Amino acid sequence: MTQVFIFSDTDTFQILTFSERPEAIVRTINKGDWQTFLGFDPEPAHPWEAKRIGKMVIVYPPIPLEDYPQLELSPRDYQILQGYCSGLNSDEVAYTMRISVRTVRNRTTVMRLKMNARTVHELLAKATALGIVSPDLDGIPD
Repeated sequence: MTQVFIFSDTDTFQILTFSERPEAIVRTINKGDWQTFLGFDPEPAHPWEAKRIGKMVIVYPPIPLEDYPQLELSPRDYQILQGYCSGLNSDEVAYTMRISVRTVRNRTTVMRLKMNARTVHELLAKATALGIVSPDLDGIPD
C-alpha cells in the first residue's frame, strides 16, 4: 500500500492510500492524468505534480514561475505539457484528459506562441528548461 499526501495551495492536505506502487502513481500524475488518483474535475483549479519519497508520494501544485509571469498557463495547459513530456501524442493526451483533439492542438498552438516556439519539441524543451514540467526519464529505455 502506498500513502499519498496531497498538499493543496490552501494549506490543507489529505492522506490517501492506494494499492499501486509509488513509481506508478508518480508517473501517472506527472504525465497529466491526475483524475486517476485525485478524481475527475472538468475544470481543475490548478495543476498537480508528484514526487516519490521512499514508499510515499507527495502531490502538490507546482510553484508558479516568478521570472516569466506573462506565460500564465492554465491547469489544462500544464496537463497537456505533462502528457507530451511523458511521451504521449496529441490524440493520447486528449483521450487521457477527456477533451477533444482539437482543444489539445489549439492549446498547444497558443502555448507555442506564448513561448515563441516553432515546434512542439521546442515548446517542450523550453518548458523543461524553465522548470514548468519535467520529462519522464524513467520511461526512457537504456
